[in-house]
Amino acid sequence: MKQNTIITLFITTVLFTSCAGVKLQDYPMEPCVKLPGDKTVSVMNDKCGLCHKGDFATKELICGRKAAIIDAVSAKRMPKFKNLSENELKTILKWEQ
Repeated sequence: MKQNTIITLFITTVLFTSCAGVKLQDYPMEPCVKLPGDKTVSVMNDKCGLCHKGDFATKELICGRKAAIIDAVSAKRMPKFKNLSENELKTILKWEQ
């Protein structure tokens, strides 16, 4: 039981400290030209939501960070904890509906 508690504490600490870094809100918003589609939002919530809950609360917030998102995803800096499948990567890069 004690070992399970230690393992859970370690995992929680790693996740918290990894997600506690710089948030997208620290960067200026860009003009939103095209809102992301539901498919793109779904992938981002599933794969990015662990660390970026508030960052992706609305389509407008996502849209205002489009360049940063596409840059980080295409360079494979993000997401940190969940790899994107080829289809998920294409969905984000194409900003699919």
